Amino acid sequence: GELSAPFAKGLEAQFALRYDKYSAVGDTVNPKVGLRWQPTKEVLLRGSAGTGFRAPSLSDLNRPTTYGVTSSLITDPYCVAQEGTIDGCTDQWAVERRSNPNLKPEKSRQFSLGTVVELSKAWSFSLDYWNIQVKDVISTLGEQVIIENPDKYNGSYIERDEDGFISNVILQKENQGQLRTSGLDLAADWRGLSGEYGRFSASLNGTLVLAAFSE
Repeated sequence: GELSAPFAKGLEAQFALRYDKYSAVGDTVNPKVGLRWQPTKEVLLRGSAGTGFRAPSLSDLNRPTTYGVTSSLITDPYCVAQEGTIDGCTDQWAVERRSNPNLKPEKSRQFSLGTVVELSKAWSFSLDYWNIQVKDVISTLGEQVIIENPDKYNGSYIERDEDGFISNVILQKENQGQLRTSGLDLAADWRGLSGEYGRFSASLNGTLVLAAFSE
């Protein structure tokens, strides 16, 4: 549901509420609040805040297990440490791709603040700052990351035979942690005057990522 509420001339608030029900991961309610203030004809200030939700797909939860090999030759540092050479320690290792019925949904919080300035009838500029935080990010560790970090993944994602060689690498979606991202959206618009051949216009849009890191 959505609701727009004008409080005064040039001041308007927007409220939204979304409800979703998923058979595999339950219910979720996500609100969003927005504010729009235009103190003068040439200046607009705006902001919004809300939460989000992304359920794991049916494939993530219930895909049949498939078998194959790594996409390229990868050297196993654990094997090199044991054998003292890379001979026999570089291979396309066996890989098992699994679904994960225990996945939790991703949840997010985001907010933005921005302004639009109209310098003239022909030119307008906008600048918006945004910040997004996602928890329980659903992703798969890369096969190379797993194999090159045996101290961390031996016994969990890496299975070995009695001689210490890799017998299987397990790839499956997991809730890997948090992702934080922030940045700026910039835009410039030009509107030409109407003429014999119509009206010409041009726009330029860009995004500058200020920070992006996972935990």
